[in-house]
Amino acid sequence: MVAKEDTIVHQELERMHSARPVMVKADGVGHSPYESPPDEVAPPSAQAAQLGPVSDRFVDRDALQVTSSVAHSVAVVDKSTGREAEAVWNMRILVIEDETKTGEYLLNGLTEAGYIVDVAGNGIDGLHLAQEMHYDLILLDVMMPAMDGWTVMKRLGARVNTPVLFLSARGTLEDRLKGLDLGADDYLVKPFSFAELLARIRIILRRGQPQKQEEEALAIGDLCIDVSKRRVERGGVRIALTNKEFNLLLFFAQHQGQVLSRALIASRVWDMNFDSDSNVVDVAVRRLRQKIDDPFAVRVIHTVHGVGYRCEHET
Repeated sequence: MVAKEDTIVHQELERMHSARPVMVKADGVGHSPYESPPDEVAPPSAQAAQLGPVSDRFVDRDALQVTSSVAHSVAVVDKSTGREAEAVWNMRILVIEDETKTGEYLLNGLTEAGYIVDVAGNGIDGLHLAQEMHYDLILLDVMMPAMDGWTVMKRLGARVNTPVLFLSARGTLEDRLKGLDLGADDYLVKPFSFAELLARIRIILRRGQPQKQEEEALAIGDLCIDVSKRRVERGGVRIALTNKEFNLLLFFAQHQGQVLSRALIASRVWDMNFDSDSNVVDVAVRRLRQKIDDPFAVRVIHTVHGVGYRCEHET
């Protein structure tokens, strides 16, 4: 089983050749040659830093050391019911980490990757949040004062059915086996690359999701996508796309009507962290538009200024 999981991880990492070589060190400091160290990084944007997903019904913010961030997610309203629907990428992750720099780095990186993230600064607060709130995954440090990660894991026990990934500088075989024996789904030793962390997170989250049959055909107005044959037609005209252009269009088609941020698109289509100085997404969208929009009267890809793009056939 271990060998199989390692193979899956390596396959994931091979797909992520374009990801930044970011390392998170045991002392909490993590940066890549493409960005300044955490101490020099400007404060995150108001959108990424706003306190939000933790409910005041359960949490006394003055008593708990909790940092929350709403990821690149935009509320989607179901037109048939008028109710707000949660976008499929809005998965919530709880980070329990006492090292401030590591917590902030994970908060920013995971938020940029499209997740909703809460960070608890100690084991006691983390245990409380894990028991009171719903999370899709918990990232748990081992060496913490007052209540260490082992104790948090034991107290979660059968009460919380949430997958746990240990992040720790304790990397002996005994420590890794102890974490797994306590019920953790994975154990990652510091220092680790952020690309590997994202790969392991995706693997864990996929385990808990039912495998759904991919739709064989999708339509956006008069634009038709044959998923199995990877063919695209609009108005009866065959359109030749590159593999990346097809993947980008397919991602748009699977999230019609939803506002997709550039960071989310980069994460899901390119498996890379979005650099605000990079125009890779805009260039790809422009080339796709030249093929599926410019020759036709009605556009299907719309720019949402300051956020990203929305795919919808508007008559």
